[in-house]
Amino acid sequence: MKRLLIALSMVLFFVCSTVQAEIQDTKERLIHDTLITTLTPHIANAVAGHYGELTQFDLFDAEFLDIKRQTEGGYSFTVKVQILPFEGAHNTIGKDTITMDVNTGNVRVIKYEHKDL
Repeated sequence: MKRLLIALSMVLFFVCSTVQAEIQDTKERLIHDTLITTLTPHIANAVAGHYGELTQFDLFDAEFLDIKRQTEGGYSFTVKVQILPFEGAHNTIGKDTITMDVNTGNVRVIKYEHKDL
């Protein structure tokens, strides 16, 4: 019985430690969340333009597929982000990939791709 109690305590300790580590923000996660937050108005406008109406998407589902610096040492980037737009209670209507030209003075959508799921 004592061994079972010790084993159970160890399992609970490791599970709680793992959960706590997953909750903490890493620097990479903070940068991701900052960038997606900054680009959200541009993404929302592109989504509304594609669907012809305000269409929802979740920030936590957004995934950066590619980020490329356009010129070495410059601050102009091509950013490709994938979102899952939905209707109603999260009824996903597709997987959309938006490519943007991002520089110090402007964000411009250069390509919008939609795939049905």
